[in-house]
Amino acid sequence: MLFDCNYDMKTLGRKMRDGNFYFICVRYWKAFRESNPISREDVLEQIIWNNRFILREGFSLYFHSFHHKGIVKIRDIVCGSRFLSFSLARKKYGIVNFLDYYSVIDSIPLHWKKLIRMR
Repeated sequence: MLFDCNYDMKTLGRKMRDGNFYFICVRYWKAFRESNPISREDVLEQIIWNNRFILREGFSLYFHSFHHKGIVKIRDIVCGSRFLSFSLARKKYGIVNFLDYYSVIDSIPLHWKKLIRMR
């Protein structure tokens, strides 16, 4: 999963330690895989988890329960030009924590939200 994400080593928090083998591998993979979404479709295809642009208090997000239930990309929580309401997301994915759900939406950059609303 991490190798598909658009992450920044600084926002992964304590998940990776500087200097260890995995840190070095992930750092080189990041340089190879890095992208900057510019279109609505690019934004919808962004993986939410460990994304360097989707931050809460300076750190990227990862909610295992959401990922396990199928919420992976921004597209998964968007219908048309709007984000799913919590009640629709709960029905579709079976998630129960509305604070976590709205913190994901709140963490998405404003200019991405504007692109999502453009249809």
